[in-house]
Amino acid sequence: MSKLKISLFILLASVSMLSCVKNKESIFTGAVVEFDATTWNANAVGVNYPILTRVPPFARAVNSDSTIDKVLRKNIGTIKIRVNLVGPQRSTPTDVTYQVLPTVTTAVPGTHYVALSGKVTIPANSSFGDID
Repeated sequence: MSKLKISLFILLASVSMLSCVKNKESIFTGAVVEFDATTWNANAVGVNYPILTRVPPFARAVNSDSTIDKVLRKNIGTIKIRVNLVGPQRSTPTDVTYQVLPTVTTAVPGTHYVALSGKVTIPANSSFGDID
């Protein structure tokens, strides 16, 4: 009889320790933008962003160990950098302003790069825009 009591106690104890946790469903309703190249490439040492030395392709990591991706040089020509809209698409165009921070780069505007404007437009009903 004592084995039955012990077995029953163990069974009851193990069943009482089971429980269900109801997780609150999280739904992101805001909108943020991100540079496509930063989501596919690892951050550089000591900073929270990647330093790209090759032409950034769309939707894949920069290949630093092969000749697939061209090295970024001032004579490379115009490249496109994709900007992703994270969140629901909008029915109207979305303007996003950007700037190159001179304190974090040694590149000289007009010499090493020319950004055509400080604004990119993500078209209506789209999740992407391109910076030339």
